[in-house]
Amino acid sequence: MRERLKEDLDRLAADPLYAAFVGEELARAHIQVQYLVVLLYREIAPSSTRASRLPEWLRALQLASIENAEAQAMLAQLRQRKTDDQ
Repeated sequence: MRERLKEDLDRLAADPLYAAFVGEELARAHIQVQYLVVLLYREIAPSSTRASRLPEWLRALQLASIENAEAQAMLAQLRQRKTDDQ
């Protein structure tokens, strides 16, 4: 488990988008903090295991902003689902 944590921290440190946010402090941080950072990184980082790392609503919003009609319809459905849930 710690080996996987080290691999993920190394991947984070090598990622050009997020490497600037990885300091020496993270390597010295409590292991629970390291796990939290890795968990958050896994949620936002690109991966070959997932086609789109963006949450469904964020992807729909992104596509709708460039006037993608299908994405605008998807965003409307998501809004309706949220309204129905409330």
